[in-house]
Parts: sequence; structure tokens; C-alpha cells
Amino acid sequence: MKLKASNIKEYLIHLGIIIGIIILLLIIFFYAYLPSTTNHGETITLPNLVGMSYEEIDEFLTSRDLRYQVRSDSSFDEKYPALTILNQHPKAGSQVKINRKVYLTLNARKPPLVSMPNLNDRSLVNAENTLRDMGLKIGEIDYVPDLAQNAVLKQLYQGEPIQQGDFVPQGAKIDLVVGDGYGSQAFDMPDLIAMEYGDAKVYILGLRLQMGSILNQDVDPEFTGLIMEQNPEAGSEVRSGQLVDLWIGNLNETDTLSVDQDATRPYDSGQ
Repeated sequence: MKLKASNIKEYLIHLGIIIGIIILLLIIFFYAYLPSTTNHGETITLPNLVGMSYEEIDEFLTSRDLRYQVRSDSSFDEKYPALTILNQHPKAGSQVKINRKVYLTLNARKPPLVSMPNLNDRSLVNAENTLRDMGLKIGEIDYVPDLAQNAVLKQLYQGEPIQQGDFVPQGAKIDLVVGDGYGSQAFDMPDLIAMEYGDAKVYILGLRLQMGSILNQDVDPEFTGLIMEQNPEAGSEVRSGQLVDLWIGNLNETDTLSVDQDATRPYDSGQ
């Protein structure tokens, strides 16, 4: 019995020694060896690399004990030169360990190509929004006589017409030819004075002009009005789509009408 008790005691002593050695080794590993090999507790603030050229990145990061890797998915921003850093991960200001790898996105040497949309017959506002969404820009806007006001008639790139599906560089300026709301053919304004309103209206619309302001003295112009004054005046040059203002008097009282015409003269539409 004494022999067995002695063996158990000796076994426990050896087991305790082994456990102590293991604990000591773990302490040395985690608190001495591991920190010395991983620079535990040693961090630096990652600088802002955006805007720096690729040529200076290697020396800049190596001198700060950092590594880097350029991503294959390059982007393009016309504000920066080619091969300029556009993005970094981790972001500037992050606390990173020494020898940390920083991932970089470079500005492409050439802008990517964009398929040109069809802007013809769209409104100018719609065309501007479409170009902006596709990374293109509005260039010069040339207004030409056409009844389709503010509608795109032609789309040009570098002075030449460009068709839907043609490719242009991202950021390219697209010039637009837009209708001004008037016809291309100029003609003399006819004399509408003393004409009944209904006849004058048909005449005006038949010439592809537009009805402007109708001023009268408590008269129903659709049935009883005579044209007393017009703007533009008879003989002046007009174009299709232009507004015509009319001043109307009573059919039965045109000879005795005594209204101050200067006070009720149709406004000058400037058309």
C-alpha cells in the first residue's frame, strides 16, 4: 500500500511539473515570442494615398513598413492623371499594423467607352439627364427654327453626327441641335383688323401661328368680336409658332367704341 501511495504522489508531482512547463511555454509564446514577430501593439495611421501617382507609391509605403497590391478593376476619373490612386483599402486614417497590405485602385490610362444613346425627339431636359447618367456631358446647344420647342433634333460628337450605338469615351461632350419652337420660313403678318374673331382664329392657326392673349371689353370673342388691334402688327415679319395677341371690340358697337386702347393694348410677347 505504501508503494502504491508513493507512486501516485510521484506521478502527481511529475504531472504538475509538466503542466507548469506547458503554462510557462504558453506565456512565453503569447507574451514574448508572438508580439515580437507580429509587432503586437505597434500600429500606424494609414495616410491618404488618393491622388498620388503610382510611381511614388512604392517608396512611400515601403518607407512606412507597409505593403501594397494594385487591384485589377481599375476605374476612371477625368479629374486625375492616368495611373493615379483613386481608391484605397483600408481608408486613410485607419489604424493598421506594420507590414499591413494596402489595396489600391488606379485611374485607367484611357476612359472606358460608352454606347451612345438615341436622344433625337427627346426633350432637352431628358437628354441632359440621360447623358449625365451615362457619364457623358452636354456640349454646345444650338437652337434652330423648328416647331418642336426644346426637342433634340440632332446629336453631334466633335462636330459630326453620332448614331445610337456608336461608342464614345466616358466624359465626352455631346453637342445638341434643339428646336426653338418656331418654323424656319419667315413671312409677313397678315392684316386681321375688322375681321371677325372666329375667322381670324382660323386664319392664324392655318398659318401655323399660335393664339396669344385675347383682350376685349365684356365681349364673347367666339361669337360677337371684331379684331380692333393685333400684335404683331400687319406687315411685320413672323415665323410659324409665333404668338399673336388680339384686341377685340363688340360687333355692334365698333363705330362708337371709346375704350382707351393704350390701357388695354395686348402686351408685347417679344416673339
